[in-house]
Amino acid sequence: MTHFRTHIKSLALVAGFAFFLPNEGFGQTINWGNPTPGYENYQSDGSSFWDTGFHFEFGVFEDPFDPELNPPNLWADKWITLDTATYNAGAGVFADSWIPSNNDYMDQQGYIFVYNNMTADETTEWFLATNPSWVIPASGQGQAGMKLDWIVSQVTRVLFGQTPGETGDGIEGGSPPAGYELQSFTFVPEPSTTLLFGGLIGAFFLRRTKD
Repeated sequence: MTHFRTHIKSLALVAGFAFFLPNEGFGQTINWGNPTPGYENYQSDGSSFWDTGFHFEFGVFEDPFDPELNPPNLWADKWITLDTATYNAGAGVFADSWIPSNNDYMDQQGYIFVYNNMTADETTEWFLATNPSWVIPASGQGQAGMKLDWIVSQVTRVLFGQTPGETGDGIEGGSPPAGYELQSFTFVPEPSTTLLFGGLIGAFFLRRTKD
């Protein structure tokens, strides 16, 4: 009986010690996206809806790359996808959950990135947004069951595209109707194309003047 009690005490000490160790097996669940149905999300023309051909991702940029300090055409090469979501076009919903499994991205800024392709040209539709509080926690930070909600209604910084209250970089071809939630923007046509077109127009008027 004495041996049995000693064994029980040993187990209790181990369990008590383990309670104070970092919970490396657990991380806070990050619920991200646009989970509320009934909103409409538009492309840059202001009339076309987002569709299932778009990509809906949660992630970070390579450290120490800061998208706010670099032009958008450099963002794609520095983007790191941590989680993806599917899109319910009828409800306007995309949402998923992600749990840090390691500390590789601890203390980095998290973003929601919606895009149809990664090529920075006039065919591209992007929406990129964040909130300063969306900082990736340590994998063992918090307790099992704790959750963080990082959803578009909390967005305070739009880097590309727009919400009704915030506008970022990119080109808007048309304004969406009242009541929309998110709008992606596109890119300016390639500089070489713009210069060529401008040169042709200039040559035309110069020739007309000479005539």
